[in-house]
Amino acid sequence: MDNNQLDITGKNADWDGIQKYALSFNAYEYWNETSKAAKIANQQRKKYHEEDTLTNDVTKLKTCLFIEQRRHHHYGWTPSDDMNDINNLIDKGLMLGMNRKN
Repeated sequence: MDNNQLDITGKNADWDGIQKYALSFNAYEYWNETSKAAKIANQQRKKYHEEDTLTNDVTKLKTCLFIEQRRHHHYGWTPSDDMNDINNLIDKGLMLGMNRKN
């Protein structure tokens, strides 16, 4: 499936499609190290849960989405409670001009 055809938003979002989209941006490579990408994503996650705000930086949003995918993959989880947070990341990114295709 082409990333342009992915339904990555809303209640109909498919986790497999979201994962494919999340992996289209390699945050580890972009930030030149795993720990930096994880630190950025964890800072943004904390800010979101404490202040209910998301960054306006599309690259950081993509980093968050990538790290969420890696987190769920690592633990073998399919997100349930986290899907609302993941969809909010995607919606904010699309609002800021993040393409469905990286």
